[in-house]
Amino acid sequence: AAITAYSGSDIAVRNVEIDGRDPRTGVAVVTSSLMFNRNRRTVVTDTWMHHIAFGMPSWWECADIWSERMYLNDVAQAPQGWSPGINVENSTGDMTFVDPTLLLGSRVTGNTGKPLNVGGDRGTTGTITIRNPTLDGGAEAGRFGIREYGIQAPGEVRYTIVTAAGDAVPYDVSR
Repeated sequence: AAITAYSGSDIAVRNVEIDGRDPRTGVAVVTSSLMFNRNRRTVVTDTWMHHIAFGMPSWWECADIWSERMYLNDVAQAPQGWSPGINVENSTGDMTFVDPTLLLGSRVTGNTGKPLNVGGDRGTTGTITIRNPTLDGGAEAGRFGIREYGIQAPGEVRYTIVTAAGDAVPYDVSR
C-alpha cells in the first residue's frame, strides 16, 4: 500500500497524489493505494490515486469515515484485475463519501470490481452515504454497484446514494 495507517484516531490524508507506477518503468505496481486499519474518525480529502495495479482505498475495522473529493482512476492495470472503487471491511458507524470519482476502467482494462465493496469476516454495520458519485459507467451504466461479501448480513448497512441535489441514485447490491 502507498499509505497505511494502523490503530489510531483522527487520521487525515489531505491534498495527496498517489501515482502507482514504478518511476523507472512506468508500470503500475502499487496495490491498495490507501489502507486504514483499526482507525476511528478517518478523513480523506482532495486525494488523487491513479495507475494502481490492483486494490483500492480500504477501511478495515474502522469507525466513522469521512471522505471528500477522492479521485480514483486507471485502476486494475494488472492482468485479470479486479478492483472495486472503495472497500469497507468489518467497519462501523457513519461512513460518508462526498464527490468521489471512481473511474475503474472496466471497459479499458476489464476490471470487474464494483464502485463499493462491503463486508468482511465479521461484516460491516452502520450507514454508508455516497453523495454525488462520478462513475465511468462500466458494466452497470446508470446504476451504482455495491458488492457485499463474506458474512455480511443483508440490511446491516443502510445505503444512501444521492446526487449533489439530493436525488436518489439507483443502485444494485450483489453478493
